Parts: sequence; structure tokens; C-alpha cells
Amino acid sequence: MNTRYQILLAWSGAVLVLLFAVGFYPLAHFIPPPLPSASAAEIAGMYQQNPLQIRLGLLVMMISFGLVCPFAAVIFIQLSRIERGPSILPYAQLACGICGGALVMIPLMLWAGAAFRPDRNPELIMILNDMAWISFLWPVPVFFLQVVSTGLAILGDKNDQPILPRWSGFFCLWCAVAFLPGLLLIFFEIGPFAWNGLLTFWLGASVFFTWYMVMSVVMRNCVVRHEAEAHA
Repeated sequence: MNTRYQILLAWSGAVLVLLFAVGFYPLAHFIPPPLPSASAAEIAGMYQQNPLQIRLGLLVMMISFGLVCPFAAVIFIQLSRIERGPSILPYAQLACGICGGALVMIPLMLWAGAAFRPDRNPELIMILNDMAWISFLWPVPVFFLQVVSTGLAILGDKNDQPILPRWSGFFCLWCAVAFLPGLLLIFFEIGPFAWNGLLTFWLGASVFFTWYMVMSVVMRNCVVRHEAEAHA
């Protein structure tokens, strides 16, 4: 039963990505992101055209990010097997994972506030929209630390048979580096570092969700292999 639960938790990362993708684009139409330099009237128009679809998309996205905690939990379990004793890295990953999930819910609520009364003053809608996109892409340090903690724990495995494949540790560190351009988004309204830019949105967001997909498969395989070894 414990193995079944762990496999379900492992797949929660992939389910999170799929649900969030459905809510983000086909429903909310948040791709491409609105220009940071867009006027208040243009931003308000985006919410006035399809407020119901945006709300439905945000509902799906909110549900999807409820899966952050169980996914962080299964990573914690597998990282804890590496040291077979107290270690700070699994706990750091778990804390950052839970905190990151809570942080992503903040922009979802801000977007919901903008879509809830689309007939309000366009300036107010623009403020909510700005705060949502900034809070969605700017909390880089929390996700950076989660991914780095995971990667360092994997690469620090001294077991003869590694608990997790070493390539996944290097993959985590590469993902962490790809998040860093997002720190600069508050200084730019255009270009690759803006919230709709190549490095901040397209690279950062793509790598973030790729990490969830890849680690979901890695964790699932790890759980299955551990169960097979236990019954060998």
C-alpha cells in the first residue's frame, strides 16, 4: 500500500503540469503573456473579453498546484533514503517545495481578482495584472533552492547502487541555473528579461515544468525499483 501511494505521489508532478497547462492556455489564454508595456485599456480588454474562461482556467490551475505538496513529499522520501540518516537537504527540498506551491497560488488569486470584476477601473486591473505576473515569475530563490537541494542530494549519494540516477542530479543543477534570469524581470518592460521575454518566461517557465515532468518519471522509477529490490 505504501508503494502504491508513493507511485501516485510521484505521478502527481506530471498531473500538475498537464492540469496547469490546460488552465493556462486553452482556457485562460495566458500564452503569449500580455506585454509589460501594454496600456491599462489593453490589459483591461484582455480580462473583459473572456472573464469566465479566465476564471475557469484559474480554477484548474489552482487545483493543479494542490499537488505540489504531495510531489515534494515523495521527493523527500527518496532523498532521505540516500543518507539513511538525518540530512538537511531533503528537509530543505521539502520546505522549499511547500513554500513554492503557496507562492504560486498568490498570482492565481491576483489574476482571479482582475477577472472577477472586469468592468472596474482599467488602472486597477492593470495593477492586479502586474502584481500577478511579477509574483508568478519572480520567486526564483525558493524554486532555485528546491532544485539545487535535490540535485546536491542526488550527486552526494555514496551508495554502491545510487538511489537516484546521477544524471538527474546534474539535470537539477542545470534547471536551477536556467531560473536565474527571472530575478531581473522587475527592471525590464521589453526584451529577454521582461516577464514575457525569452529568458524569463519562455526558458524559465518551460524548464520549471520540464523539471516536474522529468522528476515525476524519475521518482516513479525509483519507487518501483526499490519495491522490486525489497522483494528480490
